[in-house]
Amino acid sequence: MHFKNHSYWAVQSVAKDENRLIKSIEAYFKTHKRTFTKCKSTLLESYLPFKYKHFYWNLNKEMKTFIAIIPNQDLEGKWREEQYKNCAWLLEIHIYEKLNYDNEPNYDDKVVSNMNKTQRFLHEIFDSIDFKCHLLDEYDDTNRNNRWYHQSDIN
Repeated sequence: MHFKNHSYWAVQSVAKDENRLIKSIEAYFKTHKRTFTKCKSTLLESYLPFKYKHFYWNLNKEMKTFIAIIPNQDLEGKWREEQYKNCAWLLEIHIYEKLNYDNEPNYDDKVVSNMNKTQRFLHEIFDSIDFKCHLLDEYDDTNRNNRWYHQSDIN
């Protein structure tokens, strides 16, 4: 599978699977000297109108990725993905292929090389997750459809 710039996944799980899901991803991130952050701050506002107690995220500048794990059901009982009630957690992946390379020599070669590393990195994350994942949506920057309105999708 080739990951597009933006993809959204439903992780087949129950709410109690949070620890097991997060620990498996954290274990993989440790091999890259990265962490998965539990967010309880104003970043939660970017998911409005859904209200969450927390979510998990990682921004990896080397791999050009932003990854978030958010609950499918918010604090008010609203489901973000109603048809996936058997999936307590959702996975959001964004690839920013042009970070830090504008106006550099061999720009295209660097993008291709780094995208191959990024694709491998994402495949390994999915290999580390011991849950079935369902692709909800994916798109590249050129044909956004904003299925999930998210503050970071603007600009």
